[in-house]
Amino acid sequence: MLYLCRTMDVNNHEFSWKYTRLHGQWILPPVRHQGRRPSCVFHALASGVEMEIRRVWALEVPPRSTHIRIFLNQFIRQYEFQGGS
Repeated sequence: MLYLCRTMDVNNHEFSWKYTRLHGQWILPPVRHQGRRPSCVFHALASGVEMEIRRVWALEVPPRSTHIRIFLNQFIRQYEFQGGS
């Protein structure tokens, strides 16, 4: 985050990774569609993990890229099974 703050234009108050690369790599995962399932927390966590993995790989020398994608169906089924839903 400090790297980001040092490199941002002081007049740019709305930063987004949507159109910005980190060391030439896209780190923002695609938007997820949860459908009608109440699984927004799982989707948010998975996206956060994917972004962190992409960020770490982009910071390596030389930068690496990944198309990692965490599929949540099994996590959601296990959660529902454990919770009795």
